[in-house]
Amino acid sequence: MRNSFTQLIKLFLLALVLVGFGILNSYSQEYKSGVLQGTIRIKVKPTIASAIKIGKLSDKGIVSTGIKSLDNLNITYSVTEMKRVFPYSPKSEEKLKKHGLDQWYELSVNSKFDSKTIVNQYSKLPEVSIAEPIHEKKLIEPGTPVKVETSNVNLGKSEPFNDPYLPRQWHYNNTGQTGYVAGADINLYEAWQVTTGSSKVIVSVHDQGVQYNHEDLENNMWVNDAELKGKSGIDDDGNGYTDDIYGFNFADNMGSITAGYHGTHVAGTIAASNNNGKGVSGI
Repeated sequence: MRNSFTQLIKLFLLALVLVGFGILNSYSQEYKSGVLQGTIRIKVKPTIASAIKIGKLSDKGIVSTGIKSLDNLNITYSVTEMKRVFPYSPKSEEKLKKHGLDQWYELSVNSKFDSKTIVNQYSKLPEVSIAEPIHEKKLIEPGTPVKVETSNVNLGKSEPFNDPYLPRQWHYNNTGQTGYVAGADINLYEAWQVTTGSSKVIVSVHDQGVQYNHEDLENNMWVNDAELKGKSGIDDDGNGYTDDIYGFNFADNMGSITAGYHGTHVAGTIAASNNNGKGVSGI
């Protein structure tokens, strides 16, 4: 207990010292009127992206790029980190460059300056095509996936699959069963007569996290075998992301997926297992 208390005191004193030098105070990240302070993003011109060489200016910790106009502003706004928004990946670099994603950088700036002011200055540089702040985003109803009992659901004899909630998926084949207008659907039953999907098709869901071990999804989830069989904390497949076994958690910048209600719902609409006697049907 005494050692723990001593360590706590040391950490407290260190924090006071850092605040005294303005380090914690200047670089703390918080939102002001819905805009993140201490961080901005810029998109540089293609020729500049290939010329940037990230380094440090002497012992001050300010980022150097080798581009004079950028470096001058980096000094003005005390930019201590400048990293690509989409990490370099030998595996995907050609695609990233094709779509200009290698041109996007995130800058850690001195938060005593308003982010919008900094963005305005970077946007004036001829080397920069876009400069923008990071706006605050909030989930209205985060929610978590829940298991719904299906014992009271009656499956119609005319349904193509035995998934108990399929009759209630009116958006697939609306016969007026839920009070909505009959025929207001995506004609999925007709489409299923042509194909019911293929394991060769991979759909990327940009939403909340997906409950990848859900009983109605686990058999259809994309799995990154290199990461699954690799070492934790290592980018085993060289795509720029670490431990992305079932996708990547961009909200928290980590491979571990936090399941969300809506993300799981969307994934289920796309790829729930059909004819397994459980839950819903997937398109």
